[in-house]
Amino acid sequence: MKKILFPTLFWSVLFLVMAIVPYSVPQWDGISSADVDGLRFGAAFPTVFGGRIVGMDECTCSGGMRIVVGPPRPMDLLFQPGVSTLFSLYTLLPSEYVLGAYIPSTPATPAVCTRGTTVCVPIPVAGTITLVGTTFLSFGGVF
Repeated sequence: MKKILFPTLFWSVLFLVMAIVPYSVPQWDGISSADVDGLRFGAAFPTVFGGRIVGMDECTCSGGMRIVVGPPRPMDLLFQPGVSTLFSLYTLLPSEYVLGAYIPSTPATPAVCTRGTTVCVPIPVAGTITLVGTTFLSFGGVF
């Protein structure tokens, strides 16, 4: 029972914070994750993401995978084995819903997906995933 209860509570609270906080503070109206560092409240603002996976690209040169997450918290993120921890059903497939946390990309520590066969082309991403969980049921693109 504890194995199910605690992760459920954790992800429920994380989702509520992610869904409510940006809309409950009037001066944050229209804020995006790109504005967080410039306003100097990066530690107080959760670096979470969530939504349906709408696209994936393999990072052939740098290792890992670029994941494009759709609404309600859309962004491009880098999943790196060994750095990113995957929970729930241990799968990241398009059309699944994900929820997690990430480390934002900065000029000092850029998160970049490099891809190519002969020449590696950098693809910038918003950050590196640290924790991610997937849906209990995979809808397989039905919805």
